[in-house]
Amino acid sequence: MQLSSHHDDPVQKGAKPPPSAPGDFTQRQTVLIAIGLIGVATTGYFLGLTSPMMAGDERPSDAAEAVQTEEHPPASSTVIPATAYAEMPFVQTRSRRLRATRLNMLRQTPYDVNVKIDVNEAEKLASLADRETRRAFDGAPPTVPHPIDQLDSTACMACHGEGLRSGTFRASKMPHPYYSSCTQCHVEQNAKFAPASATFENSFTGVAAPTSGGRASQGATPTLPYTDWMRKAIQNRDPATDWVPPVFPHTTWMRNDCLSCHGRTAAPGMESTHPWQANCLRCHGKSPQLNPTELPDVPKFLSSPAILDSDE
Repeated sequence: MQLSSHHDDPVQKGAKPPPSAPGDFTQRQTVLIAIGLIGVATTGYFLGLTSPMMAGDERPSDAAEAVQTEEHPPASSTVIPATAYAEMPFVQTRSRRLRATRLNMLRQTPYDVNVKIDVNEAEKLASLADRETRRAFDGAPPTVPHPIDQLDSTACMACHGEGLRSGTFRASKMPHPYYSSCTQCHVEQNAKFAPASATFENSFTGVAAPTSGGRASQGATPTLPYTDWMRKAIQNRDPATDWVPPVFPHTTWMRNDCLSCHGRTAAPGMESTHPWQANCLRCHGKSPQLNPTELPDVPKFLSSPAILDSDE
């Protein structure tokens, strides 16, 4: 018995392929047109980048009508010349670099240590009151009245490393040595944290900030040589009563640089009358009550040992 073999291919040998749909030709034609347009646009774009921004050498025909145009200033004027498209990225980068603001570019207020300083008592009290608004109590680290970077102290050092004064802007100099983390002691005054769900009442009252330091021998007659710098230091004081330098009315811990609060960046009324004196401890003493490491009394030494005769 013979079995006839046949193929399952629907397209038999010698058969004609089915005709394509009318939409296939239109779709292919649209794709080809789009590719051609993209190529033309790309070619024109790069030709425009490389073309010079200069007028051509072609002269107009004699039949051209003369038109009155605006007069352009010569090339030596302050008019900015046109920039080629190929140079635009470099111009923008250079413009951003020129617009960069640096703190050392600010015009700082000139400071002369020999200028006469008249201490205003009203301004001094106002500055002390403003100082209290940024501290939980006298002697506490001041809070920061502006947003800060919680992880980096670079911005803090930019203004408070050496101090800055420009017009009405004043950034006091850091009075203590450099520490890598400013936020270990100083916190934002208006930090954007979630508000606490509960409040706690307390009766804590901090010690009021002193307004001046005491003097050791007020009312005594000066016996030291009355030199020129002493005259400047007590220019508005009575030398018969207030010649003795006052002691520090605050602790000296974390306050190694007196000029940070009483020098170039001092608040109104807090300026020193003799900022040229770098060593303040030369004349002003520390308070033993405010500095526990200082001995309030003269130390008592042990009595000398009694030497006994060996024969006794």
